[in-house]
Amino acid sequence: MEVVSMPTYLYYTPPQEQDKVPQFIGIGPTDLFKITTSFSLETVHRLNVGGGAISPAEDTGMYRTWFGDDQTYIVGASQGALPLNLSVPIKYTKSTPDYVAPDKVYRTGRSMGMSAEENVKYNLTWKLPVDMGFKYLIRLHFCEFESEVTERSDREFTIFINNLTADAYFDVISWSGGNGIPVYEDYVVMMESEWSEKERGYVLVALHPNDRSRTRHQDAILNGLEIFKISDGTDLAGASSENIVVLDSPKPPDSFTPLGKKQLVFASAIGVGLGGGMAVIMAHGGAGVSSWRCDTHDHTPRREVHEHSPRLQMGCESCGFRVVQIRYNNGPGQSD
Repeated sequence: MEVVSMPTYLYYTPPQEQDKVPQFIGIGPTDLFKITTSFSLETVHRLNVGGGAISPAEDTGMYRTWFGDDQTYIVGASQGALPLNLSVPIKYTKSTPDYVAPDKVYRTGRSMGMSAEENVKYNLTWKLPVDMGFKYLIRLHFCEFESEVTERSDREFTIFINNLTADAYFDVISWSGGNGIPVYEDYVVMMESEWSEKERGYVLVALHPNDRSRTRHQDAILNGLEIFKISDGTDLAGASSENIVVLDSPKPPDSFTPLGKKQLVFASAIGVGLGGGMAVIMAHGGAGVSSWRCDTHDHTPRREVHEHSPRLQMGCESCGFRVVQIRYNNGPGQSD
């Protein structure tokens, strides 16, 4: 288990920034959904689209794993093209700080290709498995790094989520401010189930180029994708979950040196609070689970990289861990 700091509003909605409130897809074009710190978030997917895997040691100080091989989730007529620019300087902004995602995410991507005639015939679509009966936060990462795309209207496209229009006129340059400047967009969807909450379904993310009258290049691009299951205080267990509860810590060995008479209770994959702007990362049976909670204090992520840190996989679909209690008592003569 690792406990790492995280910025307060990395995934939560800043209270004073209305432009960062995610659109609630499927409810109405003006309906928004604030991700407040009362919610728990479970990582379901985290993809470096068009690039390779990024290990926890290569992350921005929060030990996240970014999986490659996003083509595994692509469906449809074509898997598109894989542009990259490993030398472009990534220029972060106040809206997209340098801890949001590693540079590697924004230097690679997946586009539809050079043929406008072929691109207009299909959608570039990712089909990602999720548990039904929950709301999901979907974060899409964008960065224009190709020399042909530097001005507004150079590349404009439509974003669909679950076959519904999320943004009909998305232009990365317009939103970011220029080439080499990253930006991300957040959306929320409700995956309703007619039969049972304990069944699997799919989130569909699709891109389609806009008409030539609006865009110079009839193309679309995506650099990174994250999906989080949202809990509003209810159980996050889904169809793939195992009910594992650690009721107490094992008895320490004789050589164990007590540290203090305190008890820390960490919760993962359920709607129980984690204070202090920390993320708890746990591994079980070779798989990993990450659950994020924070308080209202501002915390910046650490930049130190420790080579001995375990390579935990944070995109696991299982959320079997419920509650872990860590106890340590004072030694003789010690007080709280």
